[in-house]
Formats: sequence, C-alpha cells, structure tokens
Amino acid sequence: VARSGRPKMAVAGCYAGPMFNMLIGLGLALAIKTAKIYPDGYELHYHPNVPVSFGFLFACLLGSLVAVPLSGFRITRSWGICLIALYVLFMVVSVLIETRMLDIGY
Repeated sequence: VARSGRPKMAVAGCYAGPMFNMLIGLGLALAIKTAKIYPDGYELHYHPNVPVSFGFLFACLLGSLVAVPLSGFRITRSWGICLIALYVLFMVVSVLIETRMLDIGY
C-alpha cells in the first residue's frame, strides 16, 4: 500500500487491522460463549499480566498519538526505535511476571 503512493493508509492499516481483529474476534467469541451458557454468567479469569499489557499498549498508542503529529505525520527512525524498546521492555516484564520473578501485587 505504501509503495503504491498511500503511506498514510499503510500506517492506518497497521493500527486499524489489529484493533479490528481484537474487537471482532473477541466480541464474536465472547458473544458465542455467552449465548451458549445463558442464563449463567461468564466467569472471567484474572491474570496479573493483563494490566501490564494494557499499560504498555496505552503507552505505545498515546506516545504514537503525540509523536506522529509532532513529526509531521511521519514515522521517524527514533520513534520506531522507541517502540521497539517499549516492546522489548514489555516482553522482559511479561516473562518476569510469568516466571514469578516479579510480583506486581495481584
């Protein structure tokens, strides 16, 4: 898409595609599961990595919301490096939580 002269559409697809998959995929799966067990409620199992995941996702999206307009709607190399560093940090924290080497109090 970017090579055909539509770089903004390519960047939008990087964000919109995964968001669409989560909304439709999770929404449809949860709707089917809820319909199968109706009238009982659906029990959600809590995992301590969930707030960590949402925190890193929020940081990346909020950072992109600020950094991309400030750079003239161009994804700069420095912002790409920041996103990769955030991803690596997220992976390290997630592994530490899963191996119970890091306790976040939940």
